[in-house]
Amino acid sequence: MKLRTFLAVTAVLAGGPLVAPAPAAQAAGTTVAIGDASVVEGHMARRYVKFTVTLSQPAPSTITVPYATSDGSAINGPDYKAKAATLTFSAGQTTKYFAVLVWPDSIVEGDETFDANLGAPIGATIADGTGVGTILDDDPSGGPKVSIGDARVYQACSGTAKPRAVIVVTLSAAQGSPVTVNVASSDTTASAGDDYTVLNKTVTFSADQNLKEIKIPVSNDAIAEGTETFAVTVTLLSGPVTLGKATSTVTIEDCSP
Repeated sequence: MKLRTFLAVTAVLAGGPLVAPAPAAQAAGTTVAIGDASVVEGHMARRYVKFTVTLSQPAPSTITVPYATSDGSAINGPDYKAKAATLTFSAGQTTKYFAVLVWPDSIVEGDETFDANLGAPIGATIADGTGVGTILDDDPSGGPKVSIGDARVYQACSGTAKPRAVIVVTLSAAQGSPVTVNVASSDTTASAGDDYTVLNKTVTFSADQNLKEIKIPVSNDAIAEGTETFAVTVTLLSGPVTLGKATSTVTIEDCSP
């Protein structure tokens, strides 16, 4: 008798059919979360708000998560381009990104926001289903500016995932000559070394560049310590621009087991 048949017969004789184990993703309690993101609007070149979607642990099997944008004070059409799609995490993956197009203009209108909403995932549950996208207005009357955006990152509950906060430094308009800045972190409620890797580096925009991404490693731990933050400040070293938003807040969220 084959082993599979033998097991089935044994189970029936014992009083009932074999019961399949719960799917790995459900048994492990995998959760998915989306962070906030921001970008300086600019005047000419199109910009993108880049969202980060993370799992609480490496995917035990394929996990899919739909998402779609919705208007806030920013409106689909004049301010940004609505987007809806599905992210797929393969086994072992923890992080996915997607970008939403932002339209530039020269209107003084203040910062505007829209939402990026996660739909019902397959293979996981939602820990944080809404990311806020902020379009930072840059004052056209003040000339070109260099600014820094905020970021949010989630610790991983287990596995070898290495979460990183993605900081975006932008010029409101690309320049014909280099622009050099220093970007440095400082503690608020999060501590360098324990919670994140200290940052202090010089960044140069070459002629015609207007965006730089800086990735800051964040430590994983199993301690429920609540939301923590640290600051990242940009200082202008050289170039024909002035400072816009000079300090960003990076938010570190506990994992969601």
